[in-house]
Amino acid sequence: MTGQERLMLAEQMFWDARRARAEAIQREHQEWSEEQVEQELRKLMLVEAMRKGT
Repeated sequence: MTGQERLMLAEQMFWDARRARAEAIQREHQEWSEEQVEQELRKLMLVEAMRKGT
């Protein structure tokens, strides 16, 4: 697999994981708007990135 292919695969995996996480948040908070789900998703991803030191 070339470097470009690995990068494309990693990007697809990122977006798939992000979409799954958003769906889980929406299931947990069905009363939330899409904007609220997106805000929570961003917050959680930022916290995880900070914990990992990225």
